[in-house]
Amino acid sequence: MTNKNPFSNNRAEYMEDIWKFYVPFNDLNMDNAKPLVIEGGRGTGKTMFFLCNSWRAMLSKYSDTETSPVRRIVEKNNIGLYYKVDPSFVASMNENGREIAEWKTVFSTYLSVVLVKELVEFLIQARDEQVISRAIELKLSMKYASIFRGNSRTFVSFEDVVSDVEMLLNDIEDVINNPDFSDFKFRKTNIGNGLSGFFSEVCKYEPFTRVALRIYIDEYESLIEWQQRMINSLIKKSDNRIIYNIGMKPMGMKTYATLAAEEQLQETHDYKRIKLDDLVLADEYKQMVLRICQKRLEIFRDEEGVNVQSVDIRTYLGDSDISKELELLEKKEKPRFYLQLRDVITKRGATDVQLAQSVLCDSAPLLNARLHLALLMRNTKYAPSVDYLLECYQAWVKQEKNANYDKYKEWLHTTQNGLVFLLAKECHSKKQYYGFDTFISLSSGTIRYFLELCEQTINIAFRGGFSWENESTINIETQTRAAYLVSTKKVMEIESYAEDGRRLRIFTQCLGELFQDLHKNEKNTLSEPEPNHFSTDSLTHSSVVNKSISDAIQWSVLLTSPSTKDKANIKTNITDYHLNKIYAPYFGISCLKKRKIELNAGELEELFSGDMIKAQGVVKKFLKKYWDKNEKSKSEYEQFSWLEGCVIDES
Repeated sequence: MTNKNPFSNNRAEYMEDIWKFYVPFNDLNMDNAKPLVIEGGRGTGKTMFFLCNSWRAMLSKYSDTETSPVRRIVEKNNIGLYYKVDPSFVASMNENGREIAEWKTVFSTYLSVVLVKELVEFLIQARDEQVISRAIELKLSMKYASIFRGNSRTFVSFEDVVSDVEMLLNDIEDVINNPDFSDFKFRKTNIGNGLSGFFSEVCKYEPFTRVALRIYIDEYESLIEWQQRMINSLIKKSDNRIIYNIGMKPMGMKTYATLAAEEQLQETHDYKRIKLDDLVLADEYKQMVLRICQKRLEIFRDEEGVNVQSVDIRTYLGDSDISKELELLEKKEKPRFYLQLRDVITKRGATDVQLAQSVLCDSAPLLNARLHLALLMRNTKYAPSVDYLLECYQAWVKQEKNANYDKYKEWLHTTQNGLVFLLAKECHSKKQYYGFDTFISLSSGTIRYFLELCEQTINIAFRGGFSWENESTINIETQTRAAYLVSTKKVMEIESYAEDGRRLRIFTQCLGELFQDLHKNEKNTLSEPEPNHFSTDSLTHSSVVNKSISDAIQWSVLLTSPSTKDKANIKTNITDYHLNKIYAPYFGISCLKKRKIELNAGELEELFSGDMIKAQGVVKKFLKKYWDKNEKSKSEYEQFSWLEGCVIDES
């Protein structure tokens, strides 16, 4: 038996043989020469896509073929160069005693030289596989010297070039760290010129005469605005030989301007934007996750020699059948709401009160009894009479296919998920999160989140005796523990999000607690299914709120979705915002898209203020207004004396 976990490595940067784990998006390919702007939150697959289209991963992909791997890459007419922005390094190229114009030339040289280094390391592979001659190596080394050192130095090999690049980067670091440093030992180049000049020389020789360079710049959002303008210029002037592509978080493009006055990047004309969130909708995302997990389990079985009985992750997670959770709740001590239900039936009146109490309360299963209380606690206008509820329930129990049966089935269908949240609280139990579909929903389109949920589930299952040799579904308690563990980690992680962390953490905590109350408050009559997202009129926001929402979206704290508009008052400036669903277990709320609430500009201003007291004040005022609006008048429903002094479990 082994306790190795095939889901423990979920970051592309840490995978030694990344190609083996790669599952491409169906709609994401490199056939088009137009630059790509790939937008997606952390863990959605941007880096995996870029790395797997770079030459290093391609080299690994073709390593087992009889043909030279370098020739296989060149035959595709594409060489991919990957560069990940170093936020602290590029941010240092700003002011510090120098004019921006000078920093621009330093940044231009820096970007070109790191990309040239990546290309030269590919050429070393080409030389070692005898794809290019020693004479060509010498010419290309001399070309590098002329571009970046002004022929002040002589290089006779690619290794000399790589060593010099390291020295040149040290020279740039000296410039950054010393504002008085003026002895530039390298030629400063304009944006893109260093790389294009060197690559033009490469293209003079076979087999590179028809090859294009595809540059993949990851974490573009970390660049300063003037640096983004420089990259935008490279995107704008991309051609069929050098194509610049960028990957960024949502809202990561600070400007569409280029270096040219009044020139802007234009989508469709200059680049193709791909939002990964749009590629991971519904069934396509499920199928992608299944393929990724299958690959991992196959590699685990074939390379680790583990006797994995199934390579379908659904085997281990099972489905999200609500009956499994109800079985656990039924085993708990009978909750006190049964007393309340008997009292409500008495006060509402019935032809036969004792019969109604016996059927609707005493002998009814937990879910049904809680439904009956919720229905009878509604405003008179919407609440069924006790006699009508009894008739409908009896028809449902007897499976009599009539109007009463249909009505009860409708009530149960629209409220059963919300009922479980109430029951979890009233039975002093945590809400359970389990099953493949639930984990899909919790992951919010972020593949890494799904893999983390699987990793923690397997780790906890091992401690409970799980083994790969015995094919079985992992119990829902284990899956729930994993979901809470990952969710808590992600909520706590928010505070580390750069300078916005604390403000976003307070916002998330308070908004999550608001939704938690709307799910579990004993006043809930389930007339509105589990409110768990909000809408707002974007035209009323201050610049501070707009910036805060943009930050929350960039860090995937908030997810956007098409607005479900009010048919009576359709507004096109309304957007729906959902807390990232990975936070749902932490707050004990629904991870499905249900009913929304509306927050105005003033409320959002306070929630994003970074002041916990102000943010909590918004929550208290909102909930008071909400429950005052939905609560029955005391003339209709009295408070029940047996509730006084009860301690409410917040789990």
